[in-house]
Amino acid sequence: MAAAAAAAPVSALESAWQVRRPSFPSSHSGISLSLPLSAHSFWGPKSMQLLIANFSEFQLATVFTFLLHETVFFLSGLPSLLFERFGLFAKYKIQKKSNSSAYQNRCVLRLILYHVCVNLPVMIFSYPAFKFMGLRSSLPLPH
Repeated sequence: MAAAAAAAPVSALESAWQVRRPSFPSSHSGISLSLPLSAHSFWGPKSMQLLIANFSEFQLATVFTFLLHETVFFLSGLPSLLFERFGLFAKYKIQKKSNSSAYQNRCVLRLILYHVCVNLPVMIFSYPAFKFMGLRSSLPLPH
């Protein structure tokens, strides 16, 4: 009884952020995969309110999506690039060709150019289609 009284009440906003993911039927494994999204996580309601209050839906759907995509894309490949540059993959390579630092730099710069000149315009020009399909940034977000 004391433990229940010690728990903080959940506000309406926090309860709206409890995302319920679908779980597999019990015939698969018997393990429920419904995991609530913590309201106190990094992307909780306060962060979303800050973004929604200070940026337009267009900026959120294009610029922030682009920046998030680029960050994940380039940071995920960074370990492989560094391993290649320092020769740590040399004994595991199938191809005999060794890429120089200048070649790697040119490849990364071309990737950045491609992402800015192709991916960003696609994100910008597809925004009206997503808006037509019901994209919104107001709270509560859809489940």
